[in-house]
Amino acid sequence: MNILRSFQGRHLLVFLLIDVALVGFLMATLSSGGGRVMALVLALLVFWRARVLLRQLQQLRVTLLRIIDGGDLSQRIQVRSKDELGALAGTFNLMLEQLEEHTAELERSRDHLSLLAQITSTSPNAIIMVGGEGWIHVWNTAAEKLFGWPRLEMLGASFLERVVPEDERGRFSGLAARATEGEPVEAELSLITSRAGTIPVQVTLSRILDALGQVQGHVCIVRDLREYKRLRESLVQSEKMAAVGTLVAGLSHELNNPLGIILGFAQGLLRKPSQDEASRMALLSIEKQTQRCAQLVRTLLDFSRRGGPERERIEVGPMLERVCELAMGQARHGEVSLGIVPSPVGLPELEGRVAELESALLNLVGNGLDATPPGGSVSIAARASPTRDGVELAVKDTGRGIPPDMLQRIFDPFFTTKPVGQGTGLGLSITRSIIESHGGRIDVESVLGSGTTVRLWLPAALAHHTEVSA
Repeated sequence: MNILRSFQGRHLLVFLLIDVALVGFLMATLSSGGGRVMALVLALLVFWRARVLLRQLQQLRVTLLRIIDGGDLSQRIQVRSKDELGALAGTFNLMLEQLEEHTAELERSRDHLSLLAQITSTSPNAIIMVGGEGWIHVWNTAAEKLFGWPRLEMLGASFLERVVPEDERGRFSGLAARATEGEPVEAELSLITSRAGTIPVQVTLSRILDALGQVQGHVCIVRDLREYKRLRESLVQSEKMAAVGTLVAGLSHELNNPLGIILGFAQGLLRKPSQDEASRMALLSIEKQTQRCAQLVRTLLDFSRRGGPERERIEVGPMLERVCELAMGQARHGEVSLGIVPSPVGLPELEGRVAELESALLNLVGNGLDATPPGGSVSIAARASPTRDGVELAVKDTGRGIPPDMLQRIFDPFFTTKPVGQGTGLGLSITRSIIESHGGRIDVESVLGSGTTVRLWLPAALAHHTEVSA
């Protein structure tokens, strides 16, 4: 509109009328034969005026072509006349300045959006945007890794139906309602994944507002808590073991002296030939029970004592054979089949304290034999770990299994399912301590009525490199 108004202004019309009058006067003068000099001057004036107008219009055209072809909004029209063309050029330059400012603003907005997109895509936590209608609008790379579903599959899907279990949906809706009021909310929930089933996570919910301040949805930041919970349980277990170890170490040392005295007197009396049969049987019972107590004290000391740094390379096959030989008497007594599953060729060697590892394996085999009824079986297997450098050992029995409510407590010190007098509840605690001191892990799988499998992972021995001189 400003351009049209400039062309319709009074000054340009006046100049055009003057030019037309001059041309008419020139023609009249030439036709009468007089005033040829004046006619020439007037012709030059008209020519100069036309050239000025054409130059300004050409400059305007060239500037427009540069802007159209190159998109360079920094171009300006250098027209300094005060007529309508000058006003038109000034208006056009003002328009270019405003366009340049808006373009710079758009560039800044684009850079900001690109930065936000990069932050979202590279975040280690799953970031999910859920619209007010419940559909998923943003599903970043970390969400793909955590939940297992690709982004394109999840965009437009219902967050509640795909990710939130039925028993958690009411709680999640309550958290979303609280977040809508203003402040972000955090909570621990269980969410569904495609591969691992339901997993524990920490969810942070924040509302999203539009330009008018209306709630458009929520941003969910999800953090996997599985490793955190495992480390927390491991820390609690370590603290518990350290406290119990300190207690039993002191108790064991205090019991050693009186037990030694009782055993010495009983054995001394047994060597006297004047004892009758009843006294001899009583002394034999005292000796047997005192030795049993001494063995229990040694077990407590083993539990509280940390092994020294001396380690050696261990071949897995011979170690399993020795453990099987030691446990074979218990297997025959319980009428249980005990055997070693043939190991694959090239099994890596271990590095550690062989007596401790054999003691740990013997304890696991003994527990399996105790839990297996006559006619059942216990097997020991070894293989190279398919996922990490090391060896996996498995002790499997066909016994009665472990109830789920007890499975979480089997590594607690002094917890046992055996009858009174048949177990101290320290075997699995000591075994776990030995395995972890060697850098390994122990896991238990059990199905009630179908048996139990205890799996160990131990790191392979480091290769010894020998330098060869050239």
